Amino acid sequence: MPMGDGQFVLVADANNTVRQVKVEPLASSPRSQAVAVTGDLKPGEWVLTQPMGIEPGQKVRTTQIAPAKAPNPAMKM
Repeated sequence: MPMGDGQFVLVADANNTVRQVKVEPLASSPRSQAVAVTGDLKPGEWVLTQPMGIEPGQKVRTTQIAPAKAPNPAMKM
């Protein structure tokens, strides 16, 4: 999501606490919503793909949703 002079994503860390991370887009696909980014993302963090109403510092619960049932609202890094 664009904010001010940069692009950011919200991630949930190992403690399920949300933090804002500045990222640089690398590539996108015209056939899907997938976007490759680089930034201070760590293995095991979840990128929130539908962060409406979620603020940095907030605790969240992450769940795995089977792709056949519904799109996953987060992507595991």
